[in-house]
Amino acid sequence: MRKMKSYVSGSISAHLDTDKNEGAFREAAKKLSDLGYETIVPHDIPPLEDWDGNWVAHMRADLIEMLSNADFVVTLPNSESSEGTEIEGWLARKMKMPVIPICNIRAADEMIWPEGSVFIKKMEVSHA
Repeated sequence: MRKMKSYVSGSISAHLDTDKNEGAFREAAKKLSDLGYETIVPHDIPPLEDWDGNWVAHMRADLIEMLSNADFVVTLPNSESSEGTEIEGWLARKMKMPVIPICNIRAADEMIWPEGSVFIKKMEVSHA
């Protein structure tokens, strides 16, 4: 069976430091990897149309990657006021993707996935 893939969502543009909170994203990616998941980190996604530094171009690219390749979304602490995290979480929920705070993540075989999520439907079909 393939590894489930997570998309890490958290505050980026609100951080004035040069790394844009990248350390927190990498730490989450390591935790997820240690638990057996593949991970998508927004810092690794190039913006659309070479609009480097343009929030909209980055968000559009991130949303495309999240919807195309992730099974679920993991949110970082203290990102409640992040507009990007709000958009990613809203869209993921509308698309029946689980959105889970990093503190609630467990190994895949220990997770209780929300009923009706896209991932659960995919697993039911593959085992049928």
